[in-house]
Amino acid sequence: MARLMPPVDISALTMEGPIEAAVAAYERGEHATAAGLFAPLAAQGDVHAQVYLATMHHNGDGIDKDHARSSELFRAAAQQGDAGAQYQYAVNLSAGHGVSADFTEAAQWFRKAAEQGDMEAQAELGAIYRTGRGVAPDSSEAAIWYEKAAKQGHPWVQHALGLLYETGEGVAVDDAEAVKWYRLAADQGIPEAQKDLGGMYLDGRGVAQDYAEAARLYSLAVDQGEIKALGGLAYLYLSGLGVAQDHGEAAKLYQQAAAHGISDCQFNLGIMYANGQGVPRDYVTAHMWLNLASMGTTSAREEYQDIAAEYCEMAAAMMTDEQIAEAEERAREWQEE
Repeated sequence: MARLMPPVDISALTMEGPIEAAVAAYERGEHATAAGLFAPLAAQGDVHAQVYLATMHHNGDGIDKDHARSSELFRAAAQQGDAGAQYQYAVNLSAGHGVSADFTEAAQWFRKAAEQGDMEAQAELGAIYRTGRGVAPDSSEAAIWYEKAAKQGHPWVQHALGLLYETGEGVAVDDAEAVKWYRLAADQGIPEAQKDLGGMYLDGRGVAQDYAEAARLYSLAVDQGEIKALGGLAYLYLSGLGVAQDHGEAAKLYQQAAAHGISDCQFNLGIMYANGQGVPRDYVTAHMWLNLASMGTTSAREEYQDIAAEYCEMAAAMMTDEQIAEAEERAREWQEE
């Protein structure tokens, strides 16, 4: 489990006497002393002491790590209306940390925290309604809570909300609104958002078509390891759109994506090997990638299966029986890896 920090704003609290001394000891790193001071206060119902002590039991700061006791204290604080405690208790219920897993009850506590404006709880509640974990699935309700969290600056929720607007899930399709949320998430460094915003610029959906901007965004996503951005960037290098045409660079990018099982990139790489475009002409390697693309190793299966099989047959017509056997064996080995 991740380490927690007390979900309270110390600077916003007016604390005097024992609680002030306990917090000061905690801030100095004197955790054992702090735990001794927090314990009687928590037993008396001090919500801040309950939250601190729950966090300390979660982390094992100065006291034994005890997830059951941590959950008990978070629940006590949550019942007093502390939004941070409500959120953390819901997290524990979802994961079964120190308490029996209960998605339905977790959703109820996420809602209590979300209704108080807790950004993380709003994000979780949106995801819960989208997936139907502990509640009946409701895309419209998911969009409502995603938007609340997104407006508070939650980066991955901004991307998720952009997806809803692009696909029309729970909201009316609105490419401009999708671009708005993708951009906010992309500016916070979310690679999936950079990739999806790049796609909008590539297609000119919700924004003026701009191949150079698409290439910039795809490159940012690729630099962060976003595999699904490789194909878009490769296409731009292959076509010379927004970047100087470079078939070698396109082939390299398609190779990286193909190695991760992305069918459309396997197909395009196979064509490049068949044509000797950016790579030496090699019908065996072309056949291997086209064969793999025809098997549909990713969600792109239906789109590429038939056409990849057709091109695979065209490549086979240029090959000997031995070469075909070699290509098929290489495809089988790739699948087994």
